[in-house]
Amino acid sequence: PKANSIFLDGKMTYSFVPWRTDCGSYRLYNPASGNFPDGLSSSDLSRSNWCPGTVTNPNFIQLGDLKAGKHTIQVKIPQGATEGTSFSSWNVSGVLLGSQ
Repeated sequence: PKANSIFLDGKMTYSFVPWRTDCGSYRLYNPASGNFPDGLSSSDLSRSNWCPGTVTNPNFIQLGDLKAGKHTIQVKIPQGATEGTSFSSWNVSGVLLGSQ
């Protein structure tokens, strides 16, 4: 597990480790999960903020009072090292909401 961080104008404003260890409890809701000869299912394994068959809830991050003007937002998610022919990749989505 690795910390994921949000930076606003170069300053870290939020950081968390998105990790789930409760995925095995959802096996009943995901019977089509890949099953291994040792009795485990792929849905039993710990995952980065999601489990097969569950909803991934959003993280709401308050950025405070931003003054009018240009700002930069960076999302930093450390990637794992390449292992053989596999690689580490993430699909990330986000929404920036504001009010006056």
